[in-house]
Order: sequence, then C-alpha cells, then structure tokens
Amino acid sequence: MSPFEVAGPVGAVAAHIFVARWIAAIAFLSLLAVLSLGLRRARKQSLCDEADAALEADFRRLERESQP
Repeated sequence: MSPFEVAGPVGAVAAHIFVARWIAAIAFLSLLAVLSLGLRRARKQSLCDEADAALEADFRRLERESQP
C-alpha cells in the first residue's frame, strides 16, 4: 500500500478529529457560560432573599415596639 493510498483515509480521519475537537470546545464553553449565568442568578436571588428577610425582621420589630 502506497502512502498516497493511505493519505485519503488518514486525512478524512484527521478532519473528523479536528471538527470533533471544535464541537467539544464550543459545547464546553457553552456549558461554562450557562453555569456562570445560573450562579449569577442564584447569587442575585440570595441577595434578594436576605433583603426580604431583613425587611420582614424590621417590620416585626416595629410591630412589637408599637404595641403597648
């Protein structure tokens, strides 16, 4: 078998590997982006929950203080 007969299939495999690596890289970066957006949303929700809890505690404290 001559090198020219092998070059075609080897080139096709190399092209498939190249494309598969790019697809994997894009999928990985997409996953990182989605996870980062999810963490940002969770952090924002946590801050809102803490603020709501603080407001609720202040409201209850004011109610207790206003009662005779």
